[in-house]
Amino acid sequence: MAKYDITYSCGHKGTVELFGKTSERENKIAWYERDGLCPECYKATKRAEEAEKPLTLTIDCDPYQQTIILHFSGNTMSVKDQIKALGYYWGEMPMHGMFGLLATKRPPLVWYKTVALDDLESAMKQAEELQPKLVNHITDVDIITFQTVKAKADEKQAKIAAIKKPVVPSQIAGKKWNQTIYGKSGNKTIYPDGIKTPITDEEAADIEKYLDEKTAYKKAIAEIN
Repeated sequence: MAKYDITYSCGHKGTVELFGKTSERENKIAWYERDGLCPECYKATKRAEEAEKPLTLTIDCDPYQQTIILHFSGNTMSVKDQIKALGYYWGEMPMHGMFGLLATKRPPLVWYKTVALDDLESAMKQAEELQPKLVNHITDVDIITFQTVKAKADEKQAKIAAIKKPVVPSQIAGKKWNQTIYGKSGNKTIYPDGIKTPITDEEAADIEKYLDEKTAYKKAIAEIN
């Protein structure tokens, strides 16, 4: 690796880091000077290219996160504030789908937002005021995967809901506690929220039973997950 001072084809100067053989570096330098643009000119060129394209709203699906991804492209500058007001964020396009997970390049910067499937119709209606060209990238494979993941998630939630959740004893409900009971029979104490609290042997037995049930509950949840 080495740094080289170069003059881009746009006439601006800059410094780049190059790797590889000397011949490869020389070829890269020649390309920068012949066809390469400096970072600022490159950004300006891309913005100009986008401005010439129609405002487009693209719909993608992330079946694994169970979300729909909407993003604007094209001439967004003139309606940037309106897009932002609709809840869109400027940032890297969220990775999605199997190809997204395997991608090696940085995703492009876009105006995007993610919504649940049930909220898609509402989001589309809000975007109508900008009159964008609509592009639907959701494939049959996406739909099948979305439905499969949802079915598995629903099945998991049903199993979790069927497990009886232990009831927290009133002495420790909603309080921080180190799960330690001090003392011996007839003289037991706990410290919920750091406050010394005497408890009866019966209350201690209830708390210990709750701790056992809580451990079993967490184990059952972990097995389902």
